[in-house]
Amino acid sequence: MHFTEIRLTNFGQFSGEHAIDLCPRASDDGMTDRPIVLIGGKNGAGKTTLLEAVKLCLYGRGALPAGAQQRTYEGYISRRIHRRFGAPLANTFAEVTVTFVHTIGSATHTYRVRRAWQHKGRGIDEALEIWCDDEALRTQEQSWWDKFMYDLLPPGLADLFFFDGEKIQALAEDSDQTVLGESIRALLGLELLDRLRADLNIYLSRQKRTGHSALQDELHALSSERQEIEGVFEEEYGSLGTLKRKLDYARGRVSAEEQILASEGGHILSRRKELERRTEDLHANLERIEGDITDQANGLLPFAVIPSLCSELANHLITEERVEQDAAIRMRADALARDILGVMMADDRWLQIAAVEPFHQPQLRHALEDVLTEATAAVLDGRGDHSVVLLHDISKHDRRELLVWMEAATTTTARSVRDLGQELEATVSELADIGASQLDMPADEAVQPILQRLADLHQDIGRLEAQIAIQETVVQNLRNKRAEAERREMDLYTRMMRGDDPTYRLKLVGGVQRALVKYEEVLRQAKLRELEQRIVECFGRLSRKGNYIRRVAIEAATFETTLYNSKDESIPKADLSAGEKQIYAVAVLWALRLVSGRSLPVIVDTPLGRLDSDHRRLLVQRYFPQASHQVILLSTDTEVDKNLYSDLTPAISHAYRLSYRSSDASTEVADGYFWQPPTPDEHEVVA
Repeated sequence: MHFTEIRLTNFGQFSGEHAIDLCPRASDDGMTDRPIVLIGGKNGAGKTTLLEAVKLCLYGRGALPAGAQQRTYEGYISRRIHRRFGAPLANTFAEVTVTFVHTIGSATHTYRVRRAWQHKGRGIDEALEIWCDDEALRTQEQSWWDKFMYDLLPPGLADLFFFDGEKIQALAEDSDQTVLGESIRALLGLELLDRLRADLNIYLSRQKRTGHSALQDELHALSSERQEIEGVFEEEYGSLGTLKRKLDYARGRVSAEEQILASEGGHILSRRKELERRTEDLHANLERIEGDITDQANGLLPFAVIPSLCSELANHLITEERVEQDAAIRMRADALARDILGVMMADDRWLQIAAVEPFHQPQLRHALEDVLTEATAAVLDGRGDHSVVLLHDISKHDRRELLVWMEAATTTTARSVRDLGQELEATVSELADIGASQLDMPADEAVQPILQRLADLHQDIGRLEAQIAIQETVVQNLRNKRAEAERREMDLYTRMMRGDDPTYRLKLVGGVQRALVKYEEVLRQAKLRELEQRIVECFGRLSRKGNYIRRVAIEAATFETTLYNSKDESIPKADLSAGEKQIYAVAVLWALRLVSGRSLPVIVDTPLGRLDSDHRRLLVQRYFPQASHQVILLSTDTEVDKNLYSDLTPAISHAYRLSYRSSDASTEVADGYFWQPPTPDEHEVVA
């Protein structure tokens, strides 16, 4: 498969209609492949918009995160309809058309997909049109499109082929393997298995309604709770996206103001650059602190905020342990008394030694039995607290582990969080001091307004980053609550399956469930071994240290990844430099794509921003030309600069540049990269 054209109308920053030819062109000799279509644009010019447009056109609402509601999708689309600056009426219409060629068997077909959106009242009307080899498909024929795209490139797997710098950064900083786990699950198609399990559980619940009214009521309550969490999650996730877009816009304005400042007098930048470097270090420290706080929140912090309840629980657990010990002693003592009495009743020698008359012996036996029974009861009844109710049916090991947790939560965890809070306060205070210092810097009359605008923008960025950090914590907590609700639902389904006399069909369901578990285990083992080898190969090709990583081990259940050097010693991921983490993330994406076995284009948006010059050159020389048969590379002029452009030229088919006009808040598309004039064979771009 390869793309041949994308056409946008009133979408994002693009006002009116714009068409971009994406089909790689043959070289002058007609022999060498040139897979790269290079699209340059400064921050805010619309590079990410192109990436979003491709996904939205192909998947519609499926391009958004899983579980996105229709109102969330409509709000998202509404914000993508271009609003031309100074126009008397806002645009109410936008559309994106993507054309691609795909080979099925021995037949090659050209597909053109047009998705259009129109404001209607408070909502959005969406229209989808599909042509196959210039023949329009009827409405009833379009019903297979979602399945066709899912087979060609599932939405979850699309992030391995269409990704940006944020995806690379997320993989680079993926300390808990969440992002890698999601990518591997998409690669293996585990969401299909999850969906099948869910469908089987729904079928199971329907088959077992009789005799399960109480469980059904509990299931209904859990389902309502989960849906409520889903609704709140969608709202909070949308708010997080809005904050991130505001942050991107503010950063774009900072870049523009810095260029103006440099032209007005670059000699005053040295002090500000020093403060900026310190600000970056403080923001990195702030991210680390926030990550540590998040780790604490995912651990024992919830217990630390309720010390009185923890103390009460610990006391009750200790009391329950003592009560269980007393009960065991009573049982043993009672059994011993019965054994002694039985021996004495069966053996007459003590009566003969005492010279007891035969007619007195029965009376003496009964008296001895009464005395021993009463004495045992009197001694045992004095032990233990009979008023204590055993609430926790757990093992001694689990009880001891809970006591250790309670102790840690109220001591070490509380101290750690307090220390983190003090460190956070100091970092934020220093950031505020730096912001104040920037305002006080002496400047010429022409420069001072620019510095003031930059200071205001940096304050806005700091405020937005703090809000984003808080909002990300909110979203993560909601994501955890949603996962917990789903787990409880799954547990309830399992209880329903085990609690009934299964029919033949229910036995079949149980067999299928077990087969799915076994299939997933085998699938994980087979694909993960191949992925481990591919990651080592790709990292070795991209890293300037060559075979620094000689082996990778991925745990099948948790996807926890361990790196090993040539001495087979584990390498903590934290020991990698920031650039090596970025290269490792690109190697993982490359390896995932190779393991998928799919011959699809690659779209990469601003991938080089966080890399040093050596690593940038390695990516340009060894990754982009070989990433796929078609690579659409979206870059700024500081990422692919003149030197890197020269290195990349043999693999470049053609190039465009996106130019943002602030006068009417729109972007124009032109042939050629930033400093490259159009060549005679480049076509005219419709605009």
